[in-house]
Amino acid sequence: SHCPALSSSDAGSTSQEDCICTAGAYGEAGGACTLCEVGSWCSGSTNYSCPVYSSSGAGSSSLTDCECVAGYVGANGGLCGLCSPDHWCPGGNVSEACAVHSSSPA
Repeated sequence: SHCPALSSSDAGSTSQEDCICTAGAYGEAGGACTLCEVGSWCSGSTNYSCPVYSSSGAGSSSLTDCECVAGYVGANGGLCGLCSPDHWCPGGNVSEACAVHSSSPA
């Protein structure tokens, strides 16, 4: 018999409980698996939320899939800080200085 959708088992497995959710999905062993939602990452049976001010795409499987949202800056999977004055931050770990003779709010 086959494993449920979004799950797999090792060669030689003997029961449906050997089926575990694939990376980017979560659920109980042998049961239905759900694709990880936007803003979270999933490993095995657990769905984890991304850190505050960060998000991820559906089906993410690692903390480092969580990137800071626009207006914030930081390492993927880490803490996101407010973009510095006179800079603009499109998301992720990118912070760009404003052009000469221009500024951004603090």
